[in-house]
Amino acid sequence: MSNPNWPPGQGQQQPGYPPQQGYPQQGYPPQQGYPQQPGFPQPGQTPGYPAPGYPQQPQHFAPQQQGYPQQPGPYGQQAQPNQYAPPQPQPGGGPIPQGAGRLAIETKFFVLNWIFFLTGPAILVDGVERGRTWGPTFVDVAPGRHLVEVYTRWLWRHGPSALPVEVQAGQTIPVYYASPVMMFFRGAVGHVPQKFPGMVAFVCIIGVVILLFLLNIVLLASLSSV
Repeated sequence: MSNPNWPPGQGQQQPGYPPQQGYPQQGYPPQQGYPQQPGFPQPGQTPGYPAPGYPQQPQHFAPQQQGYPQQPGPYGQQAQPNQYAPPQPQPGGGPIPQGAGRLAIETKFFVLNWIFFLTGPAILVDGVERGRTWGPTFVDVAPGRHLVEVYTRWLWRHGPSALPVEVQAGQTIPVYYASPVMMFFRGAVGHVPQKFPGMVAFVCIIGVVILLFLLNIVLLASLSSV
């Protein structure tokens, strides 16, 4: 026969046992979550904004340091000129003095006359010597008419030549001188590059010498065969 008191109901205790507390039948109570730590966004919260209920932390920004000016890039930007760069030498002997003109005198000699490299030319402007080196020589003069004289220095004045020039203020007048190849020829001077005087005679003389040398060889060969 079944016991109507078994199993013991809620609120009943068995004899000899301490009273037991029953468990709730309606489920567990809701758990208390951990408080949200500052700095981590809550679900549904946009990063970077403070969480609700927390005071916004003041943001401190370090002051921007004043550095050197930024240099322009190499692409698509024009570099600024260096204000402290040393002045570059200008072609033509530098700038012409205000109110003056310039004579750009170019002298040369024939390469086989190598001895003239040691003696050099003599450049005179209005009777005053202004240079003694081969190549370009720049002479600043006053505006007006001037006489340029050039010769090759040797035991005597070799290949002298002269050219009158008219110079205006701020103007550069080119003068070209070519020393003669042979003696007893005058030098060539003008406003355009000059050819070496006596070159035709020099080539003819060299040709005659070579021809005579070949004739001597032929003559010696014919005499030896007899």
